[in-house]
Amino acid sequence: MKKNDLVSQAMAYGLILGGFETLKYIISVNASEGGLISYLYIAGVVITPLIAYIFAKRFCETQEISTVKFGRIFSFTVNLFFFAALIAAIAQYIHLQYIDKTYLATQFEKAQEILKGSNMMIELNSAVEKQGIPSAIKTTVMSIYTSTMYGVILALPIAAVLNNKFRRRRIF
Repeated sequence: MKKNDLVSQAMAYGLILGGFETLKYIISVNASEGGLISYLYIAGVVITPLIAYIFAKRFCETQEISTVKFGRIFSFTVNLFFFAALIAAIAQYIHLQYIDKTYLATQFEKAQEILKGSNMMIELNSAVEKQGIPSAIKTTVMSIYTSTMYGVILALPIAAVLNNKFRRRRIF
């Protein structure tokens, strides 16, 4: 792997983050019952930005100091989350399509029960009922999109902090 190849490093680190995201997905499937396992999921959600920061910092350290700029760090972080989402999506699709085909229907019913309990959500509930239960592939694609957008949101502060940190090194 070339030292300054953004995409190949994002793929390599994305594979690791994707493994972590897969583990988080497995925990989230089992965390619906509550208890200690739900706290593990929350810990995973909190740790994810820290892992992304560490990977982005490692990426910056492999680059020539003059090439470490906000846009490059931002691009790396977004690609990191995109590749991680692709890895996690494989496990999610296998689970939804082949392992537990009733999982989406069960979650859909639980969501409808919650919406029916709230009078303010009547319009949302009717819209959800019209849409019906999403397919495994649709859910997986939405998950990739959501994870990538989460990466975009996290990439802004990560890139800003690392750009500032490495800009000081360029000056001296």
